Amino acid sequence: PAADDDDDDEDDEEADDGDGSGNNHDDAVYLSHMVALAQKSENSSTVQAVARLSDAQRNKFFRRVEDEVAASPGLHVPATKKLVSLLTELVDAGLYQPPSAAAVKKQKKRQRLRQRAVDEQTRRIEQHRRGEKVKEEKRVVGVWEYAPTSKGKLAFAKGDVIEVVAETSDEWWTGTRGGYTGLFPVAYTKEVPPLKHTATVQYDFVPTSNKGNQLPLRAGDRVMILEVKGEWMEGIHGDRCGKFPTKWVNLDSARSSTSRRGGGDGGSGASGGGGTGSGNSSSNSSNSSSS
Repeated sequence: PAADDDDDDEDDEEADDGDGSGNNHDDAVYLSHMVALAQKSENSSTVQAVARLSDAQRNKFFRRVEDEVAASPGLHVPATKKLVSLLTELVDAGLYQPPSAAAVKKQKKRQRLRQRAVDEQTRRIEQHRRGEKVKEEKRVVGVWEYAPTSKGKLAFAKGDVIEVVAETSDEWWTGTRGGYTGLFPVAYTKEVPPLKHTATVQYDFVPTSNKGNQLPLRAGDRVMILEVKGEWMEGIHGDRCGKFPTKWVNLDSARSSTSRRGGGDGGSGASGGGGTGSGNSSSNSSNSSSS
């Protein structure tokens, strides 16, 4: 499948809200795309692309690459080996300074917390599919980036998922994300509704546009569906919320013991175009990554 960049105009308007820069979540999408391409492109072209980034963008790119390496099972994975060789060339080019031991420790902590959020969501989705009662904590999603200027406040980006600790006041709540706890403005967020619809990702999805707030996904990921808008869905994976193509996922269906005995239909293409055969999975994954 090929993703169409036809997000609603309202998403483009949202990009200019918040702190007025309109570039923060666009950077996130662009940098995610760069990391995906870096795993396949020649190092020399990626080094040139990194050299053209601003200092702030460059640091974000390095952090994303470091997170990818930290999350990998090891250097035997081709994509990971490629990223490590890229970092080596960036060091030689004077563009990258390897993280200190303290930074590596923080990075690993971030990765553990992110994986914990993914595992917790997967557990809830499985409970929901079995028809069990799902105990959910109150959560909100960042609608705009919030960059506090004083201590005790919780920073977050558009699409970040925050667990609510306390409704401190009408305008400020206390929340936790990424191992940090602090106050955040309620007006910058929207509440996550109760778990109703879930889906399983069929193909890797790499964001293909700066429009909207697209969510990078890998085949096999389990997502919580918040909204369906034609060819695009909005959903949550772990501690991130964003949009992705409807055709990239199969909707899950909760099964009773009766439907299991009768060979229930299971997940079906979310829009009638979701992949069902394994023969097309790898080719479509490749197409999505190169979109």
